[in-house]
Amino acid sequence: MANELNVIEMEGKHVVDSREVAEMTGKKHNSLLRDIRKYIGYMGTKLDSSLFFVESEYEDAYGRKKSCYLITRRGCDMVANKLTGEKGVIFTATYVNKFEEMKEENKQLQQDNKELHTIATSDDEQAKRKYEADKVRYSWKNLRGLLENSTYKNIEDEVRNIIEFHSNVLKKKDRCDYDSHQKANKTTYKQLVRDRVHSVLDEIYNTTLDGTLRTVVGDVKESILLNKIATTNRSDGKKISQLERQVKKMPKKDDYITLNYHPFSVNYQFEHVDGKTVKTRAYNNWINNFPVHELPSIEHWNIDVNKPIEVFVEFTAKPNFDTDNFTKSLQDMIWNRVYGVDDNIVTTRYSSRVGTCDDYKDGKIRLFIQNMSPNTNEVAC
Repeated sequence: MANELNVIEMEGKHVVDSREVAEMTGKKHNSLLRDIRKYIGYMGTKLDSSLFFVESEYEDAYGRKKSCYLITRRGCDMVANKLTGEKGVIFTATYVNKFEEMKEENKQLQQDNKELHTIATSDDEQAKRKYEADKVRYSWKNLRGLLENSTYKNIEDEVRNIIEFHSNVLKKKDRCDYDSHQKANKTTYKQLVRDRVHSVLDEIYNTTLDGTLRTVVGDVKESILLNKIATTNRSDGKKISQLERQVKKMPKKDDYITLNYHPFSVNYQFEHVDGKTVKTRAYNNWINNFPVHELPSIEHWNIDVNKPIEVFVEFTAKPNFDTDNFTKSLQDMIWNRVYGVDDNIVTTRYSSRVGTCDDYKDGKIRLFIQNMSPNTNEVAC
């Protein structure tokens, strides 16, 4: 089994080839393609499957066109969620490392851009040079890296600067060369910028382990949606209604329920005994002692189990706890063991550490569950 994955950037997304994923996980490529198409089918038209899987093709040794998929980090999460044992652990660890390496490379690029920005704006021709520097700093392709490398102290200012530059400073001829951007009037283009920023903030909200940053990002996301509502033509009632539903869908602090239980890492779920993969004693104990009585009935969430579901998770755990692999064991426990719902339609959308504890007995899991909202974000240039 190969232990290498090549992460590439395609239209602002970091992706891996499904052929490499199949080789690493020991699956036949056709079987993986069948699984991916099944996942896309579950998403239907209400969710943007391109945030998880992008259809592509390659030529085989005989020059024939063959299907494959480019898989984003979200897509890798979905694939890994169905794997168990050694292959699942190795694949999860590998793709997490590879995507983090790419993130660090982007971070260095941001540092280089920052230094160039400083040099350019210190010249006598400041206004002209500042425009050229800002054009690079706030370029459509650069927005993801710029926001991903922000902190809770400056991300709100960065968002404000991005929207201000694209809305009131950037010349129309210097916009991203998408047809929709070049032809858009000022109001429409501003909405496209807000959509792009909101999409990146959504990913940060989903992946950050910084509870303070997550809170700030949630507030900024809501502010963007409210501004979009305020500037949307009132005659477009359907669009306004969709935006208002998105605002309402963002859970507040009091919407979560708390389980007084320490999370469990998938790394310790299974072990090999006499050539068989079996649950560890620790995992069996975690399952048997899970505080089911603290978990409300499925009716509490007012969800339709025939439509895609998203789960928001916050947790307090010991400092050395493996946060990347926590959600799989929790999802299996809640949906398969307690609620009896097929977790193929369940996505752990946001998972974040909000605190640490010294003892397992002080661990906590906070949950909020709802049906997914349709995704209307535009893909990056």
